[in-house]
Amino acid sequence: MATMNPIEYEGTFPLPEAQLDRFMTRLAIGYPSKEKEEEIVTGFYARARVISDDVRIISRDDLTTMQKEVEVVFIAPELITYIVSLVDATRRDDTVYLGLSPRGSIDLMRLSKAYAYLQNRDFVIPDDIKLVFPFISGHRLILQAEARLRGVTTNEVVTNTLKNVPIPKLADYSKQ
Repeated sequence: MATMNPIEYEGTFPLPEAQLDRFMTRLAIGYPSKEKEEEIVTGFYARARVISDDVRIISRDDLTTMQKEVEVVFIAPELITYIVSLVDATRRDDTVYLGLSPRGSIDLMRLSKAYAYLQNRDFVIPDDIKLVFPFISGHRLILQAEARLRGVTTNEVVTNTLKNVPIPKLADYSKQ
């Protein structure tokens, strides 16, 4: 896990592509709404008094169990092919200098399975893959210099990739 403050670059340097690829996802949080920020400010000290270093949200054993349950979430072979096709499309995109690596394929599969698990399913559907694809790809894609100068963004590449790669048609994604 790492955080980035895009305002103060002094003393920090962008990570090389090989190191960026080791992060499964990138999330941009942004600012909360004014109403949500008021809730945060109002509740800050109340929560700080209640929470101590001894509070655990989940036990280590429960986390290990959940990780094992995610591993056995079923993903149809056709959806593995879909994942590889999405990743391959980033490599063949003319605006992309460096597309997703095999580690990106693996992370897309793993995060899709984790998302399905969180939705109380023991199988992955195409929408799981489509939903998590932007989170595993944006920080891994390196655009061509000419594309950046034209204003192309990694978000556009991700959107176009999802739009242009056909979703496999299966009657039942849960067959094991």
